[in-house]
Amino acid sequence: MRQFSIYTLVVAFSALFAFSCNSEKTTTDSAALSQAAINTTQPTTKKTEIKSTGEGLDWYSMSDVEALVKVDKKKILVDVYTKWCGPCKMMDKNTFTNADVQKAINEKFYAVKFDAEGAETYKFKGKDWGNPNHDPNKRGRNSRHDLANFFSVRGYPTLVVLDENFNILQKVVGYKTPDKLLAELKTM
Repeated sequence: MRQFSIYTLVVAFSALFAFSCNSEKTTTDSAALSQAAINTTQPTTKKTEIKSTGEGLDWYSMSDVEALVKVDKKKILVDVYTKWCGPCKMMDKNTFTNADVQKAINEKFYAVKFDAEGAETYKFKGKDWGNPNHDPNKRGRNSRHDLANFFSVRGYPTLVVLDENFNILQKVVGYKTPDKLLAELKTM
């Protein structure tokens, strides 16, 4: 009988623990996802509401910037990268994680992360832009996205600065340390 009682107790505590972990996990996962959306250097689609969290970079989707600019006029800073690009990864790790860089970009721009060889289709300037020759099985370099051609990007990383009417104002090509990027941002 005692063994049954201990077994019942163990099962009850396990169920209680699993329930509390699952409900806590949901809360934690939601918080973690929110934090990841704020701090990640990968593109995340945000709704058209404008809320700067003050932490990390607020990355937006290329498809969202037109609606955002209608709500609050800001320039757009497009980080054009590829998955195989070493300097792009260094920018993500060393430059975009810098608190001063994050603050400067969030205050002045809508930041967009754009994979120049990705497969996503974006709605931009009243047109659908895609990468019809993208090969998902290909490792390394892939075909260029139509938007990369529109932006006339030839090297990675490239930061493309667009005005509120989506005209190209400036391009910053190559890896930039936080100090060098901050100096560039002050001129934009």
